[in-house]
Amino acid sequence: MVMCMFKSCGGVLYALVEAGSGADISICMADNTMAPLFPRGSSVTIRRRAGLKDGDIGLFFVDGRILLRQYCEDYAGNVYLFVLNRRRAAEDIMRPRSAGPVCCFGRAVLDEPPPLPDI
Repeated sequence: MVMCMFKSCGGVLYALVEAGSGADISICMADNTMAPLFPRGSSVTIRRRAGLKDGDIGLFFVDGRILLRQYCEDYAGNVYLFVLNRRRAAEDIMRPRSAGPVCCFGRAVLDEPPPLPDI
């Protein structure tokens, strides 16, 4: 269960979660980039140090911003960070392998990740 008090860190609202929940932190969505799964104002529970596989939702640090995005890596090592709200597809991020690793704080705790977008 998420505590009711959200705190702010760099514009991202977060709250600690109870032990045994399978998560380490909870964030509050400030926009609708990850709707309909995570609409604006919803909380997302995150497990730190969790490995990512294609399709997982992760909390990333990219270009000075903390973003929740769907992860995908291609055969050449390029990383794609997709928004779920395809009306905002212009906010998808592609990081070439040559740019170095992407910083991921953790993975969203979900029973199953949503399908990757058709691009």
